Amino acid sequence: MNNPIRCLLLLSLLLLSGCFNDSSSVKSELNSTACSEFDREPFVFVKAVESVDLLAHVKIGELHAVVDDYGIVAPIFQVEILDVLKGEPVEGTITVYQEKECDFALFEEGEEWVLFLNEMDGDIEADYGIKGSKYGVFRIDDSVIEGLR
Repeated sequence: MNNPIRCLLLLSLLLLSGCFNDSSSVKSELNSTACSEFDREPFVFVKAVESVDLLAHVKIGELHAVVDDYGIVAPIFQVEILDVLKGEPVEGTITVYQEKECDFALFEEGEEWVLFLNEMDGDIEADYGIKGSKYGVFRIDDSVIEGLR
């Protein structure tokens, strides 16, 4: 598929998400698109804690935007900071880019997670990205933290 068509598809998704504010249809579309499958640097917990910009307990908010990251359509979520475990104190909400992985579901609004976050740089307009992608997230469910590894 060529770039103009991909841009039109992305623009359509953004317009639909803004007009109807129905993130379920956008998430459905995201789930049916391509996902990244490539080798990553190993996620070593102790090293990850030392190297992240922000380690935080968060509550997932609404879908903020959808971006095309080298041909892979991926979401950016509004995230409410509940507690900062490491890094500079942050109050309120931030935006978090969630790389779309084949074997990892998208966040759902209202879920609570502990996220390993690094500040974003480059073309993606989000405050933070998740270190280690699916390995840098731990879901909190009824006061129990579940690793996704």
